[in-house]
Amino acid sequence: MSGNDHPLCIDLHSLYQSEPTIDKLFAETPGLLEELRRRLNPSSGGGEFLLISSTMYQGKTTIAKLVLDHIFADQSNDDPVPLLHIGLQEYLMPEGISPHVEDDFQTWLDKNEWPTEQFIVIEDVRTPEMASKALKFAKAGANVIAVLHAVSANQAILRLRALVNAFGSGDELNDILKSGQLMSLHNEFDPGVTSPQP
Repeated sequence: MSGNDHPLCIDLHSLYQSEPTIDKLFAETPGLLEELRRRLNPSSGGGEFLLISSTMYQGKTTIAKLVLDHIFADQSNDDPVPLLHIGLQEYLMPEGISPHVEDDFQTWLDKNEWPTEQFIVIEDVRTPEMASKALKFAKAGANVIAVLHAVSANQAILRLRALVNAFGSGDELNDILKSGQLMSLHNEFDPGVTSPQP
């Protein structure tokens, strides 16, 4: 992470069936995929925090997997990237990464483990402790993707701040924001098609 990097904040809205339009986003935003690959590459030094907000109802989003599919599209299976995936939904990870899957954050947390993986994906960040741990992982040098239910990128950052403040980790979020290590993507689903649930 270079000190000249700035937060990457993109608010995207899609009305395409129930599918996130990550393909469309990358196609219509020159340089975005390259920037994500550069900053989230395991050899970049780590410490990047990608906050993905989505209007899809909690626990059912696959948007993190779609982003990973693109980032690791050219990664060799000969040297897979270790990845810890904590979430409520299992799916086949793209080639080039070696996933350690935990279905439930609290179950993993109760093991009192500290992740050794270079890449961490946390689906459905919804508690102060989850948000705080995600920040701590990034500060310790891991690249983190955290998915949060929100209607915009700005609301996601506000919700993240409220969560970490409740856990006493507000200063850590400020550090990541000031350093430019936080990136934010927002994906909107058509509620008439996806039938979101509370």
